[in-house]
Amino acid sequence: RDLSGDSATQGGLFEAMDGPTGEGQRATDHLLTRATASGKKVADIAEALLVEAGFEVVKAGVARRDLGLQFPFLVSDAAMGRQWYVDVAGAFTNARPGMRRIDVLWRTLGRAHVLANGHAGDDLRDRPRLLILTPRLPKKGAEGDRALRAAGGTGFFDVLEMFDDEALVRLRHYAGTSPDRPSAGFWTEEDIEARFA
Repeated sequence: RDLSGDSATQGGLFEAMDGPTGEGQRATDHLLTRATASGKKVADIAEALLVEAGFEVVKAGVARRDLGLQFPFLVSDAAMGRQWYVDVAGAFTNARPGMRRIDVLWRTLGRAHVLANGHAGDDLRDRPRLLILTPRLPKKGAEGDRALRAAGGTGFFDVLEMFDDEALVRLRHYAGTSPDRPSAGFWTEEDIEARFA
């Protein structure tokens, strides 16, 4: 049981929402409220999503001592066994969840930048891939959204909102196919052509 007296299971957090709140923003808000009430840590939910999508968790709490970085997860995809770093940005809060907090956004971008620069001399296909999972993305067109998009391509592969059905489809696609370019979602087709050529 959660704090409100309702029964909550971790698996129940990932079910599609077309229940009491409808779809879209209100459904996501409802899921964030349920996640907060369940007492689950955002990293635990992220790990369950990764496994459900088809990734294998190689290591939790991976440190890149050579770069002074830590990431919550190192995973491998099912298609090629390619390794992906996973950052989990932000927490479940009612006020400003996930990357809606500007300090969370800038810390995440800083880690992405250091990882990318640490491998700047590597062949593009050999560079480590970084997926960012977050309870909530910055609002489209806001300063945080613009900064996040400016860092993409070499900074990170994709950023996925944890309770967005389309983002979870992309996550499953990455685990199952190990693509060289992200799928449209956070990135537009134009972004992908320009940044991931």
